[in-house]
Amino acid sequence: MTTKIVENYYIKTQFTENKFQFAEEELFLMATRINKKRKFLFVSTVLGKHLAVKAAVPQLTGRLLAMLLADDLQQMQTAVDGMKGVTEPNNALKKLHQIEAAVPTLFIGFAETATALGHATFSHFSNNAYYVHTTREQLISQVEILTFEEEHSHATSHRLYGDSQQPFERIVLIDDEISTGKTLYNIIGILKEAFPTVKNYAVLSILNWLSQENEARLKSLGPIEFHSIVKGQFECIGEPLLVEAAELPTEIVPIISHLPVKTVLPTIAGCSIDEGQQQNNADYLQQTGRFMMAAEDYNHEAIKQLATELKEHCTNGKTVVIGTGEFMYIPMQIAAELGDDVYFHATTRSPIHVEKAPYTITQKLCFDSPENSGVENYLYNLATYKYEQAFVFVERAKDIQALQSLKNALAMTNIPKIMIIVLSGV
Repeated sequence: MTTKIVENYYIKTQFTENKFQFAEEELFLMATRINKKRKFLFVSTVLGKHLAVKAAVPQLTGRLLAMLLADDLQQMQTAVDGMKGVTEPNNALKKLHQIEAAVPTLFIGFAETATALGHATFSHFSNNAYYVHTTREQLISQVEILTFEEEHSHATSHRLYGDSQQPFERIVLIDDEISTGKTLYNIIGILKEAFPTVKNYAVLSILNWLSQENEARLKSLGPIEFHSIVKGQFECIGEPLLVEAAELPTEIVPIISHLPVKTVLPTIAGCSIDEGQQQNNADYLQQTGRFMMAAEDYNHEAIKQLATELKEHCTNGKTVVIGTGEFMYIPMQIAAELGDDVYFHATTRSPIHVEKAPYTITQKLCFDSPENSGVENYLYNLATYKYEQAFVFVERAKDIQALQSLKNALAMTNIPKIMIIVLSGV
């Protein structure tokens, strides 16, 4: 299949494995990165990162990856039907049940796009499971297990914090898409030194574009199994001619407010250094997975309680819950608890070209990260749905001023009612 991305730039794709018969657009659309190292981008239609989705869909996607790993055939079709919209995603998610991990397993999600995907995969297991995601943030209050580079990325450094003394027998790496496998090769080599007792590795992804040669290179590191929703190959053709889209007009003036909440989620002391070398001493949330957590550590009741509290502020009409940066999974779960007509979306530090339809990314808001000042963040295609309200979740902010750039960007939307919830620091 040949698809036009932008003028003079095309991609040829072919699925070689597609056991659930997904159409391409049910998993991804194409866009162009503002990145000389890698100009194409598979824009997921199931993650809620660059495009809004029903809040349960990303959780079903992660759970499907977990089922592939565990060969959990009984529940796979339920997850697939929810992802495709054959059944209401929330209803499909409620039908799923957890299973036990066969051996002590560490699940690792990649920042920033796959932090929630990794968490959703990990959440399928009731015990013997631990989760941690890599982070771009630099902490001075936690022990760093390792750091590694993602060569093609706009933000190359990944860090991992947690306890390397746990008796893991298997490590599972989760990302939304694998193309060359260079990032995996880098991190597995380092993980083998950090966790010398681990002999078995698995790699889970929505899209797997690994060539036979690159897969063999990875397997030269030792026993590695690969599981993906689809597998295939692609080729980009041409050189993109980019024409920036005009800004979408603003027809209303949003009412933006801070929403204090009574529900308190467990925190962990943290101190980070932002891009301007300024300290942020606000606590982190324990349940994000940034600091390695066990399956039994996740407090579902606190999430449900917070969602119940937010329902008091809900109006009729479509609602969007927005996570910020790496902080996706908790807002995603809250969104799913709020109801069926609730969408999830997230900000990102990934710079993507914007152009008029039928191109994929047609709108962009730019602002300084509220959690990591000095890093430009973006929110894409917020005008896709006519939302009546938005809940914007920020994990931590050192002060009110750190939110100003985000508020300025949100003022350019056509969402009548916007509530910002900061869970730590303000």
